[in-house]
Amino acid sequence: MVEDFLTPDDIERIYYSTRGDIYGVAAARFRNNALQAPKRSPRYRGLHFTGGSINPGGGTCRVVLCGQKVRDLILRDLAS
Repeated sequence: MVEDFLTPDDIERIYYSTRGDIYGVAAARFRNNALQAPKRSPRYRGLHFTGGSINPGGGTCRVVLCGQKVRDLILRDLAS
């Protein structure tokens, strides 16, 4: 039997996660100066973002929900 133990420092080093935060920078409300990652790129038209740093939360359900929100955003952009 093998058991791994990861500390926040390990997570930061392995996954480049800010301070080892498993939910991304948006989840660290009190440490991120009230900044939230954007849902669309301010630089490239048509580039949208999804994932834990956009809509923080754990598990597949949150990833799917974030993807649905980005889909709605794209459909809204296409309609205008």
